[in-house]
Amino acid sequence: VTRIKQAVVYIEVTLTLPGGGESGGSGSGFVIARDGQVVTNAHVVSLDTEREEGGTVRATRRRVLVTFYSGTEQAK
Repeated sequence: VTRIKQAVVYIEVTLTLPGGGESGGSGSGFVIARDGQVVTNAHVVSLDTEREEGGTVRATRRRVLVTFYSGTEQAK
């Protein structure tokens, strides 16, 4: 566990919705390569989000912030 925990990352996603407004979520992933490549579940970084009134909407923009075990952050 001590070695593996260093590969775990925290992922925050902010979506810009059509017509303005934002939605967001978060999840986890893990580093699989020395260059920082990360694997996570598709729903964590999806452009689709559910509306409060029902149905889904596709975001026009997505910002992903990954925080590594060391505390280093990388935005994409």
